[in-house]
Amino acid sequence: APWFGRYGHSLDAIDVDGDGVLDVMILTGGYSPVQSNDVWLSRDGTNWYFDGFATFPPRAYHATAVFQRKLWILGGTPLTNDIWAGTPTMDSTKKSRI
Repeated sequence: APWFGRYGHSLDAIDVDGDGVLDVMILTGGYSPVQSNDVWLSRDGTNWYFDGFATFPPRAYHATAVFQRKLWILGGTPLTNDIWAGTPTMDSTKKSRI
């Protein structure tokens, strides 16, 4: 993988276009070695693309869920007590963005 080793991150798969097929995997946050808010995308689990830094503060050990075609990010360390949601969209270069 193109990122540093990490732990405390999240990895989710989401159906971006609503066709019932999981289109993209999204890796967010974790320690690498400090809390991070970077976002990585992959359609196949082999080729990963850096999508940038999320608008939420760096965090690790957070919870994530996919609900109504949105990625929800909840809490985490260092003691964050917030909720963020994002909707990925398709583009022609990376095939998906959040």
